[in-house]
Amino acid sequence: MLLRAADSDQEPALVGVAGYTAPPTAEGEVEIGYAIAAEYQRCGYATEAVEALLARAFEHPQVLVVTAKTFPTLQPSIGVLMKTGFVRAGGEGADGTIRYERRRRS
Repeated sequence: MLLRAADSDQEPALVGVAGYTAPPTAEGEVEIGYAIAAEYQRCGYATEAVEALLARAFEHPQVLVVTAKTFPTLQPSIGVLMKTGFVRAGGEGADGTIRYERRRRS
């Protein structure tokens, strides 16, 4: 769950979800996913969540690559992935999604 912290003007709020789809594979790959509620999109929450997921994943030496999938029509999601260092890593899959990946920096 992604929560917006309370401050003097706002109550805490659930803004979205983010996480890993499964543990890392034997090849060192882990996939992330995220979704932000419509009223909280374009506020930086997705970017912050993806950056946190990347940092945590790469804390583990066995993780070599983090992947994510999105639909080609979801330009804001693609923008988040590009902003956080992901690159396109394939064409459209059978489900219509495009795969992106970010490799561990040496």
